[in-house]
Amino acid sequence: EDGFCYAVQVSRGNRSTFQLFLDLLQPNIIEKRPNYLILDNARFHHAKGLDWGKLIPLFLPPYSPELNPIETLWLQMKKKHFNGWWTEKIEELEKRVDDVIDHFKQHPEWIQRTCATTTYF
Repeated sequence: EDGFCYAVQVSRGNRSTFQLFLDLLQPNIIEKRPNYLILDNARFHHAKGLDWGKLIPLFLPPYSPELNPIETLWLQMKKKHFNGWWTEKIEELEKRVDDVIDHFKQHPEWIQRTCATTTYF
């Protein structure tokens, strides 16, 4: 809604890395309003025992990438920052991803426009 961007770069998604993300996100949460985390149906998003803290998970219907704002963001990221770009070094890829995420953080208005959704809550 406000263009806030928070990301953690990990080599693979699993319960442990997702819990790390949830834990690191907690200090950034505004407590005066509900804080929904829109999620696809990755297996680790449904892992038992996750500590959601102040977040309210909101799961999208299965097989609905068109409803997932992050899919639009990834598509734009690939077009704008990775089209025609190539490397064989993982360190260069990680650096490029970090730079793009930093760019997103500096331009919340772009995230707002790219990920605009209608709120039904």
